[in-house]
Amino acid sequence: MSIDIDAALIYGEHYPKLVEHIDEDELNELLDYGTLDYASPFYDAPRSYWVVGIALPTEISDGEALAKELERARKEFKEHFQDVTGRVICSPHVT
Repeated sequence: MSIDIDAALIYGEHYPKLVEHIDEDELNELLDYGTLDYASPFYDAPRSYWVVGIALPTEISDGEALAKELERARKEFKEHFQDVTGRVICSPHVT
């Protein structure tokens, strides 16, 4: 068994905040089917510690490309969470 340590850049919000706006079973289904991305800050972290949303590339060539990626992620996030304003969160991702 090994642990993989990485980092993730996600446009989204922390799991508990999202559960306030969507049924928890529905949120878990979006995660289980890979519709939403997540970052787990430590090995075997419960979902209540996760950052959930739309993954952004960790390397971007310039500001224009960054703006396009942010807009894409914002739109996709809003499809699932109309009442939540997402934000860009950099998090460790340990699996």
